[in-house]
Amino acid sequence: MRCACVDETEVVRYYLKSELGKVVQVWKQTKEFVKRFDNAIDELDLHESIRLMKALTGKEYRDNSLHEHLGRSEYRWKKENVPCDLLRLPEVNASVNHFLEKHNFNLHMFVQYLKNEGRTEPDLVKEFPDDGRKIWHAFMIATACPPTVQILDGAHRAVVLASRCHSKIGCYVGYKLDTLIQVRRAR
Repeated sequence: MRCACVDETEVVRYYLKSELGKVVQVWKQTKEFVKRFDNAIDELDLHESIRLMKALTGKEYRDNSLHEHLGRSEYRWKKENVPCDLLRLPEVNASVNHFLEKHNFNLHMFVQYLKNEGRTEPDLVKEFPDDGRKIWHAFMIATACPPTVQILDGAHRAVVLASRCHSKIGCYVGYKLDTLIQVRRAR
């Protein structure tokens, strides 16, 4: 499988678009608004982008550990379509983590449970609703932990996409340099 390498700046800006897009409810806006919104984020320089991303991913706002993976150039990033059975979900919150843990945080196994039995669990229905709207930012941000890929950002979107029968999910996958060498050798 051939993967497209991307600059870390693209991953940072993508995160800003998806996170700030929630604030402005980008899915409800006009195409012109979305274009201007995206362009405004694309015009931020790398330093500004990383500073804003770190403010949005730290303990004060929302600790999803992206600040530990982006902005340090320790990872090489690739755009990949990752099979759902290789994707691992992060912890979400106390009300649903035991369901995720029961399925080894595996996206595919968890979605199968949701489809078969999980829709009777009020906490799961509340946490992972699917109102049918288009998912504007359909890529997840993840790191390679061979043989799996750990989602850092986008767990809720990934669950919805997998529930909609996507067998692969688009991800920006971060490879630590030593992991990238191992993956290349295995191929």
